[in-house]
Amino acid sequence: LAEAAAAAAAEGGEGDGDFAEAIEQRELFYTEGGEGLLAVRRRIAAHSLSAASARLAARRTLATDEAAARRTLDERSAALAAARRVELGCSELGDERPLSACAFSSGSGGGGAPALVTASWGGVVRVWSSEGDELQRRAAWIAGAERVTGVALHPRFSADSVGRATDGDGDATMGGGGNDGVGEAGAGGGAEG
Repeated sequence: LAEAAAAAAAEGGEGDGDFAEAIEQRELFYTEGGEGLLAVRRRIAAHSLSAASARLAARRTLATDEAAARRTLDERSAALAAARRVELGCSELGDERPLSACAFSSGSGGGGAPALVTASWGGVVRVWSSEGDELQRRAAWIAGAERVTGVALHPRFSADSVGRATDGDGDATMGGGGNDGVGEAGAGGGAEG
């Protein structure tokens, strides 16, 4: 490639000499930053060296002071025990794929249980009900071939209305739309879980 660029430059091609020089360049190329960047880099280096020095001093102390080593081990054991008691209260992961939409219903309009409806990039819609402090999955179904991008709930929607096409007055209780351009109205349905 360098030979071809040099030959083209010899024949009088415009700009090809610069190309040949760029190809032949083998050393590191960079653009210098200003004084402000240099000052920040110096502050970062000073902090990093100071922190590394402190870490090494602490390690040396642990290696020679048995009481300090025991305190550190006890602190780490206590932190690990506390971490084991942590429970997941909620999660952004309501599906194997990311969630793309959700809607809440208090359930009060229809006299039923409060509900959360989630939709995912996988095309799955799930209805969750609140049982005390925990969410329980009531139903799940594939609503589209592609991701579901929105869900909307009728004021009378509740977790108890899943599977009924209307609210009793003929109104759909849930609607949704997907990335495939298809919209649906109904109450949802499908297998539990």
